[in-house]
Amino acid sequence: MLRVRLTGVHVGEIVGVAPTRRKVDVEQIHFYEGRDGRLATHHYIRDDLALLDQLGVRSEVPATMYLRPGRPAKHGYMTRFAG
Repeated sequence: MLRVRLTGVHVGEIVGVAPTRRKVDVEQIHFYEGRDGRLATHHYIRDDLALLDQLGVRSEVPATMYLRPGRPAKHGYMTRFAG
């Protein structure tokens, strides 16, 4: 398990949002499972709504994220993302 705090300035495109030069501070949690000395699974929880709020663009971004690979989100707006 890994808990990550990401801080910095938004200078490159992220989740479809052009650089805003705003400061960001978000947290993520990653879960890893190994088998036979190799990485077998990786799941994560991240709060994209907090990120979009900090970038000032939450209401402008359509739902383009996936809740699981190959399964599009059912809602028209972004929700908390669990990968």
